[in-house]
Amino acid sequence: MRKQELKVRAIKMNKEEANKNRAIEAFLEHEHAGLPSSKLNLVFARSGVGKSSFAVNFGLDYALKSQQVLHFSVGMTSEKIHEYYHEIFLDMAKANKLSANDWRTVEHHFTVITYIKPDNLFKKMEAEIKTLIEDAGMSPKLIIVDGVDFSERSKSKLKLFEEIAEHQNIPILMTLRIHRKEDGALAIEEPLHLAQEFTDSIYLMDFEDRKIVIKRYAQSSDTPYDLPFYVEPHTMLLKKLP
Repeated sequence: MRKQELKVRAIKMNKEEANKNRAIEAFLEHEHAGLPSSKLNLVFARSGVGKSSFAVNFGLDYALKSQQVLHFSVGMTSEKIHEYYHEIFLDMAKANKLSANDWRTVEHHFTVITYIKPDNLFKKMEAEIKTLIEDAGMSPKLIIVDGVDFSERSKSKLKLFEEIAEHQNIPILMTLRIHRKEDGALAIEEPLHLAQEFTDSIYLMDFEDRKIVIKRYAQSSDTPYDLPFYVEPHTMLLKKLP
């Protein structure tokens, strides 16, 4: 067997091993977690908790499996999003026996589209998705919509992306920024009740015991389920609790 063939096979084995061992695979297969296809999957957190990095973990996971990812970002430049992917990939590579040289290969499997100004951005995203999939022949296996601020106008946005996920048969992972009340508690009630009209795949991220913990809400409950996963603050990698 030629050296080049051995190298390709080694890279493939490394990727398969990483996909079997990484916590994100356990998350996707967990009975109370996952990113169901044809569904809108929502992640709520306040500013600075790590919503973007959390989403990038999933983007990288799909890209490592040679599946196309379409990543929309609101308020960040394309360079910043690529920086997130690169930094988290390097930490992921160290933790999962991947070579950092695989970055260029991984990079080919995600497309980043950014919007600095929020004017009519959801209609723009809808048109972009339709153009890329129906006209350009792109076949994304995951769509990420990151950086959205929850507001009283969010209902139409959630309905739009619920319909896109169902129509395109693709999971959509959307992060939504929420805020604190005057007493310091998270203002989750209104966003949660609105989200429950459109999906049962609802996550909340927050700091607890020096970790970024992840909770899951059911469609009919205000009490979250504590998932056995967390995000490590210094690497922003998804981890499984021991």
